[in-house]
Amino acid sequence: MSKITLVQVGKNDLSEKYSMPDNVQWLVIEPENLSERIAQLNAEEKKQHRRLQFNMAFITDMDETTDLMALDNFVAAYTVFYTDGIDAQTESQSHFFKKKWLKLF
Repeated sequence: MSKITLVQVGKNDLSEKYSMPDNVQWLVIEPENLSERIAQLNAEEKKQHRRLQFNMAFITDMDETTDLMALDNFVAAYTVFYTDGIDAQTESQSHFFKKKWLKLF
């Protein structure tokens, strides 16, 4: 069985709140480190001749410096979810929300 890879952009690890099956890999990235961490993960995958891809993304925290577009090539539309209170604070964030059709969870 293949693994499902979830990325959470936030400060509080939601995987500690919920029981996850063994085939779910939950990665938490703090909002202020998003661009750098995605670049690092992508470089690691390229070394293994694989493509970085997330099956789902959760946006639980962000501010005006969070570069959501760093996720753009690695997560499909309709697979990005956000918590109540998350609003686009920049034009780039707004573009990402519209492009990925974010859903409230």
